[in-house]
Amino acid sequence: MSIILSAGHTPSSWGASGVNGLREHNVAREYTQALFEALVSLGVPSWVLPWDMSLSGKIQLVNFTFSNGIALDIHLNAFNKKATGAEMFYRAGDLRGFTMGKAILEEHCRVTGLKNRGMKLAAMSARGSLGWTSRLPSGILMELCFMDNPEDIQRMPKPTEWASGISGAIASVLDKEK
Repeated sequence: MSIILSAGHTPSSWGASGVNGLREHNVAREYTQALFEALVSLGVPSWVLPWDMSLSGKIQLVNFTFSNGIALDIHLNAFNKKATGAEMFYRAGDLRGFTMGKAILEEHCRVTGLKNRGMKLAAMSARGSLGWTSRLPSGILMELCFMDNPEDIQRMPKPTEWASGISGAIASVLDKEK
């Protein structure tokens, strides 16, 4: 099984804004790239989707080329500068996505010390639906932290340090599936 990685949003539609002018897409790209490199170093079949590809384009590519993989879209939350924690969204009935997402989220919260806001059905998102989870066989969407909360963003380790732990959690789940 392969892992397909996507950094939420695009360079021209960067998503949320955070502390010190951070832009969601830029931060998500750093963590996505670091995770890709860590997974490759462990021998996990992994791909990163083009940074500038639209959501619908990414979904089409995954469905056409990687339909048997697990697709992880990395995002960062923003709300009221006080909300805290990390969460993972998945589609109801997607056991593979749920299992992988839970392992990633637990390791992420262990490494960062952030509050684990839990595994959530995509229907529980602020939008009420997420194309990433609803239009892919096994798509999970992670919110790393609240980037508008200075304490949350400070808890995020350097991307390479973060990716080391997360890639190990992914490899462990994949080993159990063999």
